[in-house]
Amino acid sequence: MTSKTHICNLALQEIGEPPITDIDDATTPAGRCKLIFDDVVAEVSASKYWSKTKDRVELALLPEPPVYGFNYQFQLPADHLNIVEINEFNEGDIPYQIEGDRLLINQSSVFIKYTRTQTNPDKWGRFLQRAIVLRLAAGICFIFTASPKLTESLYKLYEKYSRESAATDSNQGSRRKMRATTLTRVR
Repeated sequence: MTSKTHICNLALQEIGEPPITDIDDATTPAGRCKLIFDDVVAEVSASKYWSKTKDRVELALLPEPPVYGFNYQFQLPADHLNIVEINEFNEGDIPYQIEGDRLLINQSSVFIKYTRTQTNPDKWGRFLQRAIVLRLAAGICFIFTASPKLTESLYKLYEKYSRESAATDSNQGSRRKMRATTLTRVR
């Protein structure tokens, strides 16, 4: 079973620090990890389209329409980070606006594919877990080592790893077939 404490210990290991017993301990290492842990998880989850943070829902129509600009507004899920698709169109293909926890749009029903916060480390999978460990290590590194060089090195490693592994992780499933258009048929 993977836990927040286990993830913190992997990050501490990356910077050469001894492990902690529990993330809720009153020790300095546990406190430093706990201080940024949830923010790091949200940041890493939102930065890429990880398979373990994908979800799909039909949004609930709110009774009051927006004051202007759009015809409908919908309640976004509480765990929403980024919208990837709306009504099977890629993000950006349909005009919409997010304001607070609402989606404003001119569609009368809305299904979204989105990235969400996944707070349970057991459900992260190895790619997302490793990315979170590296980002957490980069976030706590300078506090423990006073080494800007090691901190920068860990952050660059996180960026490279997350870019490469998210590309692999997010492509689990069948590929969409390209439809021929007039332009592609002419070629």
